[in-house]
Amino acid sequence: MNQNTEAISLIKKSRLFDEDWYLEQYPDVALLSMDPVEHYLRIGAFIGRDPSPMFSTTGYLQAHPDVKNAGLNPLHHYVKWGRREGRPTLQSQRPWEDRSPFDEVAREPSKGATVNRGQTSPSSTLAENQTRSAEMEGTCRELRKENEMLLLQLHQVQKELEEHVLKCQGLAAKSTTFS
Repeated sequence: MNQNTEAISLIKKSRLFDEDWYLEQYPDVALLSMDPVEHYLRIGAFIGRDPSPMFSTTGYLQAHPDVKNAGLNPLHHYVKWGRREGRPTLQSQRPWEDRSPFDEVAREPSKGATVNRGQTSPSSTLAENQTRSAEMEGTCRELRKENEMLLLQLHQVQKELEEHVLKCQGLAAKSTTFS
């Protein structure tokens, strides 16, 4: 069993990798037609992606700089050695995963339509709500378009990164054979 196959098997058995969650959070992975666990091992961890809500890649590396300095995959390290060593893990802290464009109104009520008792008629409140709703729908459309564009760019960068990682792995393998 090669190292990559062993690592994939360990991670899948660990229950700290949630394939459905990973694909939902990072839809570009599906575009690569790559096994999500393999993607996390080869690329995802190195660009700071979390394997599930139960494990923070950057949190683990920050808590354990020796793992980071050794260039090890944090989840693979944890399931192979870290758990037995008693190393703590952190849950994913992805701040954007449960947000929607409508959160802006919740954070800034002045931007939403409010009724000031005795000062605003129901018809003007309705008009304000309709105007604000139309603005938010426009913002959502713009954000969807921007998201699609960024996703395509990310896909391209990810392909290039994967090619570079494979080249580096090949060079590392060649250098060990010459040693």
